[in-house]
Amino acid sequence: MQSVMIKFSSWCSENELIISTDKKNYILFGKVARSSKMTWNGYIINRVISFKYLGIHVDDRLNWLEHINKQEEKVIKMQQNHKRIAELGNLSDTQKYSL
Repeated sequence: MQSVMIKFSSWCSENELIISTDKKNYILFGKVARSSKMTWNGYIINRVISFKYLGIHVDDRLNWLEHINKQEEKVIKMQQNHKRIAELGNLSDTQKYSL
């Protein structure tokens, strides 16, 4: 795997492409138990088990559980905010101004 990274680094240099070292992670899809450390120009690349791409959460087993859980969290927060707003609508004018 590291040999591929060296080839890709060379290609990037030849084509004047700069890879951000702040946003580098990698993911291995499937049932891979362990992997060797990967580096990019001396920087260690962290392995992640999930990431967000175009608003969709993808995990290393390519199932939807991570995405569904994140969406559920967002819906619960939105529901709580709507409930608070609705409760404010039911207050009298004097109660609203005292908040």
